[in-house]
Amino acid sequence: MAVREVLRMGHPVLRERAKRIENVGTPELRALVQDMKDTMAAKNGAGLAAPQIGVGQRVVIFGVTSNPRYPDAEEVPFTVLAPEDDAALAGLNLDAANWNDVAQVAAKHRVSEVGLVQAVYANGKMTVNIRRLGAGEQPTKTSVEVPMLQTVGTTYPAAAQAAVRAIEDMWKTRSVIDFSQRGRLTADVRIGSLAQWGEIQTALGQISNVTGVTVTAISPNFARINMGYQGGLDQLREAVGEAGLSLTNRGGQWTLARAGQ
Repeated sequence: MAVREVLRMGHPVLRERAKRIENVGTPELRALVQDMKDTMAAKNGAGLAAPQIGVGQRVVIFGVTSNPRYPDAEEVPFTVLAPEDDAALAGLNLDAANWNDVAQVAAKHRVSEVGLVQAVYANGKMTVNIRRLGAGEQPTKTSVEVPMLQTVGTTYPAAAQAAVRAIEDMWKTRSVIDFSQRGRLTADVRIGSLAQWGEIQTALGQISNVTGVTVTAISPNFARINMGYQGGLDQLREAVGEAGLSLTNRGGQWTLARAGQ
């Protein structure tokens, strides 16, 4: 594979509309992704789009492990955004979008919440709108105005940074547990072995905002539990994740599993 030249802002390719990928898994696409990965690593980058190396196709990669340009960044697994995600999310209205609109893509990527980001340039100013969606929760929205730089194009990186900071602020404002808020949910648990089932029970017992767990059905590979908790659902999922588990919702049914399964 090869390290490609990274095009600078103003190059004609960067002004063109990139084409969709119609066939996934072709040798050509695998070679392109490898070149992008090699180029990103050589430049100590955290993400790269195909047009940046002169290929007008909708391919985006990102990932961070140990990077001297971003020494304080948390690790992000290497990811190639799937072209089918583009189709699944096409036509979304930021102000009307709800969890059902993104649930399929969220389930594929094993995430329990999604942030939709929109940058709008109008009347000489840039505004970043963010809508946070979570399973079983009311959507929340925030907007940030970004000071214009020399051009719209040079302002977009600042808009991206403003979006990241706004998402972090949204996360911080929901992180305090309201112990007066209580709820219960029923979840199916995938069990690989008795030892794993014991590990899951131990992990649940160490989560501070889980108030009780009742097993309502069990078989060699499956259990159904009824779980009481304090605070909101998003706070419960966060605490479950910190315990090495994942709590996801698909079609109204909750599933609990070890993280990564």
